Amino acid sequence: MKARLLTVLLVLSCVSVPAVETYEFESWAVGAVGFGWAGFGAALAGPGEYLINPAGLGNALRTEIAGTYVPAFEDRLTPCFGASFIKPMRTESASLGEERTFGTLAVSLYNADDSNYWLAQYNPRSNWTYKTDSLACVSFGSRANDLLAYGLNLKVLAVEKDGRADSGFGLDLGVQLYPGDFRVGLAVSNLIPPGISLRDERSYTEQVVRLGSGYSLEGVLNLAAELEYALSTDRLDYGLCAEVVPLERDDFRIALGGGYRALEKLWGGFLSLRVGLFEAACAVQLDVSGFTTSCLRFSFSPDI
Repeated sequence: MKARLLTVLLVLSCVSVPAVETYEFESWAVGAVGFGWAGFGAALAGPGEYLINPAGLGNALRTEIAGTYVPAFEDRLTPCFGASFIKPMRTESASLGEERTFGTLAVSLYNADDSNYWLAQYNPRSNWTYKTDSLACVSFGSRANDLLAYGLNLKVLAVEKDGRADSGFGLDLGVQLYPGDFRVGLAVSNLIPPGISLRDERSYTEQVVRLGSGYSLEGVLNLAAELEYALSTDRLDYGLCAEVVPLERDDFRIALGGGYRALEKLWGGFLSLRVGLFEAACAVQLDVSGFTTSCLRFSFSPDI
């Protein structure tokens, strides 16, 4: 049954689309850890990386209110913002006296403003364009048993450019397997790709299949190799991602790691620190030209 489901997902994903458009938030909305993994993490993704693999929500332990911030870079003078709310949904059995989590719900909103309006004020000869991309997402993930977790993202992409606006609906699906200390993940981003029509031609977001396999050593060292295939453009990439957790307690956790994307020759790294109810993570990416971008994520875990 499971094998048939995965086969159907891959077949559906192979449906070609006429034109492909990429959006900047697809690289940073994955959270600081996913950003530091260079966009990989199908096998290792946790609750904060559900846009890489929504099955990671199945491992959520606490409610989380998070904000993501990407400083301005290149010729875009405005930063990018994101906000998310992650809530494990628990039930308590009066007869057994135990509490169970049957799933985790996440709601998020991301915005990337590519307007160079302010640049045009200082350079009247520049060709002023206005473009803003927004992504709203409702996600669900669940740990079916000790072996399997699954999840989905329901997305609405809204684009406005030079007075024209449109929106489109999308769907991501993902699964993770935990056979012993091994980790296996499969995620299909944009199984249903959001379509945008700003002119006569309709464009769609890129369909991406991620397959990762890794190993977890007592939760202290998590290491995975991953393949990423973009169905729409026939692009195949591969790489590694890793996480080291030297210290973890109930009220304190420190983690660091990184990733490498071979085709783009892109390096990433991150550092995450949680103290009590607060957590902060910072990540950077370095490409082959030496250009560096960064991503910051701050979260608060209220007792609700």
